[in-house]
Amino acid sequence: MIKRRAVGKPAQITFTSDFHELVTGDLRPGHPVILSYDPKRIVPKGEPYLFGDPARPIVAFVRFHDDEPPIQVKLHSRSGIILHPDEDVTGQGSMLKARLAVPISADLVSVWFSYLSASGAVYYDSDFGRNFNFSFPGRDIAVLSATVEGDSPRPSIFSVSVAAVQAVTAVSVRFHFVSDLKAKGHEISLGNSGKSDEQGRLIWSVDGIAIPYGAILRFEVFYWIGAHRFKDDNSGHYYLAPQPKPEHVPPPPPELTNAARAWR
Repeated sequence: MIKRRAVGKPAQITFTSDFHELVTGDLRPGHPVILSYDPKRIVPKGEPYLFGDPARPIVAFVRFHDDEPPIQVKLHSRSGIILHPDEDVTGQGSMLKARLAVPISADLVSVWFSYLSASGAVYYDSDFGRNFNFSFPGRDIAVLSATVEGDSPRPSIFSVSVAAVQAVTAVSVRFHFVSDLKAKGHEISLGNSGKSDEQGRLIWSVDGIAIPYGAILRFEVFYWIGAHRFKDDNSGHYYLAPQPKPEHVPPPPPELTNAARAWR
């Protein structure tokens, strides 16, 4: 099984000004998550808005089950009102925040936002009414293996295997070649093998995908539970195939070890 990069780390969902939604850390039921939001997503251009103004709040609507009413949480600036906020499309600049406690019984984290403008008009940021839906990849799925095999001059063969909880109804993988990440990605569907792993999760897999010899792939996993499509990009680090060899740090040379002992 391929180890996740962010196990046990605090979870954050970042909503950037260029309309990306980035999940970092280990998003899990029973643990908190920070919403980090750039108001440029929702505040109209020309609006007399001051960053972090409590009189002009941006409100997050959040629910953890599809059939429940949402809770409302006001986003706030940890530095108060900022006249000249640091603008950064990656979400590393000035951002509004809200901390949520995800209940242990949560099925998902579904979020959308509203803003009441100075004119009285209400603006929404809700993925065109679909809402922003996030599940818990560390609970739902695990990438068991991802291999690239083959001998030159023949094409290499990409294979991947994923274990998923019983509620998952479909799985796909979208990959890019590391040598050209700007090129259009390739998405392939995985098939249900009918087998289960030791934890009772169904195993989904695909093999025989021909790629250029020696290519290195970066990929993410998509999976469906009910009507929702969720993504696992390994907390923004993605998965690689073939897997890089583990790093082995050589021991210090004897003369350095002896010098350290003499110094003590």
